[in-house]
Amino acid sequence: MREVKSRPLTEKEINSIHNRKERLFALNAHLAGFAVLPGRPIESPKPVADRWGFLKKRKTVPDFEIIDPQSHQTWHIEVTNGRGKNNHKLAQQNVAIEAGKGNYMQVTGREIDFIDLIPLNKKRIFMQILLGLRGPTD
Repeated sequence: MREVKSRPLTEKEINSIHNRKERLFALNAHLAGFAVLPGRPIESPKPVADRWGFLKKRKTVPDFEIIDPQSHQTWHIEVTNGRGKNNHKLAQQNVAIEAGKGNYMQVTGREIDFIDLIPLNKKRIFMQILLGLRGPTD
């Protein structure tokens, strides 16, 4: 089990993340002014279907916890490669739903690639829209 830190990741720690999409998301969230922390476990009170359909999955650990320093809202972020349309990711989402986590979201590889193309001065605005903090016309 990986160690969960209670402090935000530094840029050096973010750059040492092995998975490219996870590293890209964490770096862009950091550059946009969000605090990026390692994900904390989410546990549901009753088992949900795992990726094979058996009722036994109770726990998932998202990749990151993102905190907006202005509103102090937090999100549990799971980074997916591609579209994220597979049974394993659905099982993780079901655990979060059963645990009552309304602030859990999966960010796809395509969304991350788009975030990376946005200029630095617009990243925060786009991240706020993605996380639901503001509408596209605010």
